Amino acid sequence: MLRLSLPIIVITALLQRAAAVETPTLETIEKTARQLASPLSTERITGEEWLESNASAAFAELARLIKHGDIKQQTRAANAASVLISPWSRAVRQGAIHKGQIHLFQPGRPVARPTNQQYAHLVRTAALSTISRTLKQRKARKSDNDADDKRPKFPGWEATEQVRVLCGCIAEVAEVDAANKLAELISKEPNRFLAGYMMGVLDTYHGLPRSYA
Repeated sequence: MLRLSLPIIVITALLQRAAAVETPTLETIEKTARQLASPLSTERITGEEWLESNASAAFAELARLIKHGDIKQQTRAANAASVLISPWSRAVRQGAIHKGQIHLFQPGRPVARPTNQQYAHLVRTAALSTISRTLKQRKARKSDNDADDKRPKFPGWEATEQVRVLCGCIAEVAEVDAANKLAELISKEPNRFLAGYMMGVLDTYHGLPRSYA
């Protein structure tokens, strides 16, 4: 009996461990992001407790979605990653909830960029990879430019929002290699709207005043 019961015990323990590290859904991660940015301390504590227990799985899923999700998933995942990884992003969203009573410049507001945070490299690598791929795909298609029309074309709301949010995410965790990569992409990007979002990352990296928008 002992020889039969031992594998059952082991299997049960493995199943319990697997359940404990189950991959969180994007909806669950977004709920946590809202809690972390809440003006209510009870909600922030709930979000912090969840993140402490699920950070590894949450950031792995966010990185996967940023790299391999569809355009909406990439945008949502990058937005959530910014909040989970950056106290500044949390405070910006918390201030926006007040609608006209923003606390952006209150004393003690966090301004440091968490470039050395445990999961910063994971998020940074995924976001940079996606931006590079997105820009290359746009150039290959050339579907948004008429060869006879030299006026600058707006790249479309979804694509613009995707790049804007990805750049906002990278801005929180950019280091020298990321800044150099973005500078290279800017030099090759003909669309001034997309180039402008990438320039915003470099502004943040070099310590220029942050925007609260």
